[in-house]
Amino acid sequence: MRLDRNDFLQLTGELVGEPTQDWAVDYFGHKTGMHFEQRPEVKHGGFIYWDNARRAKIKARALSAEFDVAKWVLTHSQIELVITEAPVPGLKGRVAQFVVPDTWRFYLEVAAYIRERYLGKVLTVTGSVGKTTTRLMLAQLMRASGHRVMTNLGNDNVRQVLPQLLTTLLTTPDAMVAELSIGALTTKTVDGFKNAPLSHNFEATTAIVTQIGGAHQRSVIPGQDDLTSSLKQDLATARVKGRIFEKMRPGGHAILNYDMHPQIYKLLQLTAQKHAQDLHTFSLHDPHADAYLVSRQNFRDYSELTLNILDETAVIRLALPGDGPVMDLLAACLAFRLQGWQLPNLTKAFQAFKPLHNELVFHNLSTTQGAVTLVEDTYNSTRHSVLNVLTVLKERGPFYHGPKVLVIETGDDITAEAAVQLNLSYVQPILDSGIDLVLGYRDPTIKPLIDALAERGQRAKYYPQMDALIDNIEALPEDAFVIVKGQHFKYGSDLRRLTPRLLKRAAVR
Repeated sequence: MRLDRNDFLQLTGELVGEPTQDWAVDYFGHKTGMHFEQRPEVKHGGFIYWDNARRAKIKARALSAEFDVAKWVLTHSQIELVITEAPVPGLKGRVAQFVVPDTWRFYLEVAAYIRERYLGKVLTVTGSVGKTTTRLMLAQLMRASGHRVMTNLGNDNVRQVLPQLLTTLLTTPDAMVAELSIGALTTKTVDGFKNAPLSHNFEATTAIVTQIGGAHQRSVIPGQDDLTSSLKQDLATARVKGRIFEKMRPGGHAILNYDMHPQIYKLLQLTAQKHAQDLHTFSLHDPHADAYLVSRQNFRDYSELTLNILDETAVIRLALPGDGPVMDLLAACLAFRLQGWQLPNLTKAFQAFKPLHNELVFHNLSTTQGAVTLVEDTYNSTRHSVLNVLTVLKERGPFYHGPKVLVIETGDDITAEAAVQLNLSYVQPILDSGIDLVLGYRDPTIKPLIDALAERGQRAKYYPQMDALIDNIEALPEDAFVIVKGQHFKYGSDLRRLTPRLLKRAAVR
């Protein structure tokens, strides 16, 4: 599908400076690098030029002061149209220009124009945790079954970039799987224009909520009363995330995590039932759900899972450990089956599957004492993800002859007092997980956890500096199993540097 001059005459704006040769657009982008320079396959591109004044209003990253739009466009022959708020003199007669009052509103308008003409499936995913892996697993299922699918570039899931994703429907894929952040589902007013939740633009045929709560560490601390501010915050989050069900196409499917807090589930259930034709659920344990885990047998390098998906049995050997990936897989398989498609061989489909971020990445580390398995999980340290790595240690740990070690740093995105309380909530789960040694790192709020564990007889030590921590890990005996669990670097953590430093040392040893 391409948009030519006749299509643009139906959109808000004015064509100026058209060259004599014919032109058409089958691709839009606003990022000079990711959308054009890194996409050599683009042949008929439309560059949406956000100047820095527009970028400031929509909170997009500014262009460098040296950026010359005319010079840049003329060095990229795949660009056949520039959408701009003022004519670019250097492009007159050389590249067609479409002058609009507001380039952001144009993005929304052209995305809606394209969506209206697309007849395929659009699946949207949101949630506090699990949305990226669920989205990637769903896209992987489609590719493994021979379907053409469009999905987010990397982790682009925020409001400013999602209209670009919608415009990729010009390629007429069999399906689109779109991940929407919470910011994309809020309502915002810019220059007197009220931006609706972007779910309204996607008009999903299937919409999924993976989980609510735990995206920030202050959520869901055990022992709190149900009416605490933590639950109230999660309910507020659920109200926003629930907007993913708004403006669904007729006959749409809603999918919810059946294991969420009952009050949160009820809120989302009522919202989904207003907008979707039917509601389906997935659960780690509950056979009343439409998709659930029947059984799991753990081995050193994989888990053999038996799943029930809409009353059909599926079996997979999944290398990714822990409960989190299982829940993501259940959601993905359920959504896939609701499209009327039969599941492919799951083991084969996910044989080389990897999460997007540094989540449960296995490394073979050679130390002075022998071979150690090192697992890096440093994308975030939400409560859900910390409990997930404890599950991994409990599941996979027994297959290792050496000590089971947890390196942990959490607490950078909340107040120190709240971080201490959260970290202390891990005492019993750690004691129950079979861990031999806990190494706390850097953040002072992790030290009370280390002290509390030591008082309970757990081997635990706090390291304020990385060098000493590295020395300890390198002294571990043969066949040790180590998981490095840290907070995202944007909160000040440098724990993501630990694994590269260890691997670099091993390479030169």
